[in-house]
Amino acid sequence: MTHHYDLLLIGAGHAHLGVLRRWALVERPPGRIALLSAGPVAWYSGMLPGLLAGRHSAADCQVELQTLCRAAKVELVISPVESLSAAQQQVQLDDGRTLDASWLSLNVGAQISAPPQQGEAMQLLAVKPFDRFLAGWQQWQAAPRPMAILGGGAAGSSWPWPWPARCHSWRCSAPAIYSMACRLGCVCARSATCANTA
Repeated sequence: MTHHYDLLLIGAGHAHLGVLRRWALVERPPGRIALLSAGPVAWYSGMLPGLLAGRHSAADCQVELQTLCRAAKVELVISPVESLSAAQQQVQLDDGRTLDASWLSLNVGAQISAPPQQGEAMQLLAVKPFDRFLAGWQQWQAAPRPMAILGGGAAGSSWPWPWPARCHSWRCSAPAIYSMACRLGCVCARSATCANTA
């Protein structure tokens, strides 16, 4: 069965969340509109450093999409996208449904291209999706081992910032990260278990 929409918003990225918030405050455009998301919540990546530092809870960093969509008078469709046909103006969902639309907006965020992992000596943990990353992060906290950060973008350079001041309580065994955070200008309390070796 095919469902027709005047506008489909694919992805609960920051731009679409801002549009929905605007529509919740003022009158939205006419027609049938839906937000298509792989899950019921959207993560605000800007709060990830604070979450890892223990300043925020996971719930603080999430946006409940159903609440926002209801306020904006927009339907919420929860399913990953299987394929997209611009010629047919159709979106095929992972659960078998087909949606067609007169207009389409994409805001799915940056996708991570992780290098292939060979062997088990070093574990690779991608920052996205966030829920999987947090599960891996909690495992690392339970038994910390040396860690390296691959990638120097905004996320890769900002989320280690809160670590140095907490290293004494975390028993951090990642001096390379401590060193990098210090070079970025962090004021931190040094400890015997996490020393700057630069």
